[in-house]
Amino acid sequence: MDSAKLNDWIQAFGIFAVVASLVFVGLQLKQSQDIALSQASQSRTSATVEILVSSAENSHFVSSIAKRRGGAGDALTVEERVAMRQYAIGILYLYEDQHFQYMNGFVAEERWQAAIDTLANFLSAESAIPIRATYEEFPARYNDSFQMIVNDLIVDIQSTAGSE
Repeated sequence: MDSAKLNDWIQAFGIFAVVASLVFVGLQLKQSQDIALSQASQSRTSATVEILVSSAENSHFVSSIAKRRGGAGDALTVEERVAMRQYAIGILYLYEDQHFQYMNGFVAEERWQAAIDTLANFLSAESAIPIRATYEEFPARYNDSFQMIVNDLIVDIQSTAGSE
């Protein structure tokens, strides 16, 4: 085999090695992204479970929900109001984080739309938890892009309520 032919084979092998390594790097990047998505989802789930469990264990929160659903929301004690407010703040931060995750590609579009629908329900007047009043008390607590989403949802709720 002459040196020119050997050189051609070496170059072909080199090109193949470069392509193979690029495919391998692409697969590693995809795996890293899948792991990051999984970790983000697990983190959201853990935070949600923690909020739900801690609120279920808080007798003030449980009694405040029972009173509000029973139509006695005006009879809440100070402790019940504080428990309800803290829960509402936690829920808003959870949705703000989910929005941040969505904006960075860690939440799928359909999951984000489901979250928006649930947040809209929380913001409605029928909600047993005063999410909207808590938000409106101090909206600057949340980042600007999340504020825009919540404000748009509130406008939609008001326009829907006004047209009924």
